[in-house]
Amino acid sequence: MGKLRDLASRAGRWLGLNNTAAQQSVVPEPATGAVVDSRFDTIAWRDVLGQSKALRRLAADLHQTYDYSDDLLRDTFLCAYKESVAVRDREQMVPSRWPNRQIIAGMVSSPELADLRRATTGDAYASAMAVLSQTTALREALQRSKDAQEAADRAEQAREQARQAAEAVAAAIAAAEEAAQAAAVQPDANADAEDVAEDENDQQNQEPSAENEPAQSEDGGESEGGEQDEPVQTGDGDEDEGQEEAGEPDGTGDLEVPADAEHGVDEAIEAAEQAEADAEQAEQDAAGACDAIGAAVRTAARRGLDEAAEQAEADAALMATWGVEPGELEVMSFEERAKLAERLNSGRLRQFAEMVGRFRHLAASERARRMEHVHGEVVGITLGRDLSALVPSELANLALPAMRANFAARYAEGRLMQYDQRGEAEAGLGAIIAAVDCSHSMSWPWAGGLTGEIWAKALALALLDQARTSRRDFVGILFAEEGKFETYRFPADGPARIGDVLKFVERFLDGGTDFQTPLNEAISILAEHNNPEDPRRADIVLITDGTCDVTEEWMRGYIEARQELGFRTFGVSVADEEAHQELGFFTDGEPGRVLEALSDTVRSITDLADLDLIRDLFRVI
Repeated sequence: MGKLRDLASRAGRWLGLNNTAAQQSVVPEPATGAVVDSRFDTIAWRDVLGQSKALRRLAADLHQTYDYSDDLLRDTFLCAYKESVAVRDREQMVPSRWPNRQIIAGMVSSPELADLRRATTGDAYASAMAVLSQTTALREALQRSKDAQEAADRAEQAREQARQAAEAVAAAIAAAEEAAQAAAVQPDANADAEDVAEDENDQQNQEPSAENEPAQSEDGGESEGGEQDEPVQTGDGDEDEGQEEAGEPDGTGDLEVPADAEHGVDEAIEAAEQAEADAEQAEQDAAGACDAIGAAVRTAARRGLDEAAEQAEADAALMATWGVEPGELEVMSFEERAKLAERLNSGRLRQFAEMVGRFRHLAASERARRMEHVHGEVVGITLGRDLSALVPSELANLALPAMRANFAARYAEGRLMQYDQRGEAEAGLGAIIAAVDCSHSMSWPWAGGLTGEIWAKALALALLDQARTSRRDFVGILFAEEGKFETYRFPADGPARIGDVLKFVERFLDGGTDFQTPLNEAISILAEHNNPEDPRRADIVLITDGTCDVTEEWMRGYIEARQELGFRTFGVSVADEEAHQELGFFTDGEPGRVLEALSDTVRSITDLADLDLIRDLFRVI
């Protein structure tokens, strides 16, 4: 029989009795996520998962084949979303998630992640889209880690068996303690029984015979008998108390453990030692298997990150193309952004996007404005006295002594030949009004699938961008036949919300063509805010593929309004030469007389793909 204290010391590795510091400190539970996170990260992921049907479908699909894919999706999201990304050590995670950690470590070590994070950090929607963009790569990585996952599962099972074996040791120690305590109590019970028997024998020997009882009674035997009983009772009580003190153990650690209970503890310890060894070996095998797939899953991760970065950049570029500001995106809910992205990627608006982007790029490169008395582009030769702008021949005359008198006389008269230069600078002007023809013929496709409507509205949006940059009001007027028009206002001091922009782009009126209707609306808008002392002038851009008649009376009123309000009108004829000759709208590819009469200048567009034909418009508006 062994001491209970000795058994407990042998089992201390599983009971924690030989490590006081470990008892005092709280050991965190192993994590299931590879990325170090906070509760706010958890909330962000739950919100995104709850709002994104596509993410939930992906999670359900992967979970059918891969047990721990939910944790991998979460880690992938956090890699894109968090301000900084740190990967947990393998020892801090449950073994079954080690393959996930290997995949995430491959992502974090890839330079492509930095490219992706430029578009996704702090943006839950963009991060969720990044996860979806990596679907193929995640499937490949999970498939390549299948053997490692099996090894990791075995390691986790072995670790669970080791835990159960440790619990068995604790149970065996508890059983041994109970057995030891029971064994310590049994001898005391036997000793008490022997003492009771001895007391009974003593009492029988001391009792008088029946024939001597009267004499004893007369002599006061009852009192003597009473005196004799007291010491017996007192003696019995003192002896019992001493026996209880003798039978009380000094401490549970000194208890003797019965042989069968001790054998049970030995068997539990031996099983726990074997289970611990098996768990350590299984974990080594799992770690080796995870290391072995490192290169393969990193390749898959890099490919997925590259695709996700390209998609994120394309999405960001698409939003920028439509003039969606980052601040506007931030206040949108996940569902609103998803609907917007789906809307912008639809067939019709996707056709607009490319042309809108080209026009906006063109407008940005031609942002300079005309301004008086500033040197800039040379547009010809004129007469004057600006010595800094003299042509070379005049400078040669000045160098010849015989010509200096003539030079001085012409200088005094302001008749020196000099370059005529047109200055360019940013200048805040009046409103820009784009009147877009939405008659039936504007929907006809040209070569390459473009339509006049797409081209005209792309130009209008570039003019909107031009107005926003110059802090000018913008008005878009869609028109068709007489009395059929819609007006969209974008004040300079208010945001150009994407919803309003898309309404303007997607609306198509159909029908015939009437110029008087949109121009009347434009004049009415300018008259509302007319200030004779304001030198700024408005610009009207009339974009059409057709022609129409106007009355003489209306034309006189239009000319008077132009003189009073000081606006300029630019006509843009959007039509290929062959089509308009067939329709009789134009002669020899030239715009109709009415459009020429209404406009200060007219630009004929016979090739929608050639934006150089419209380039100079952004320099004069």
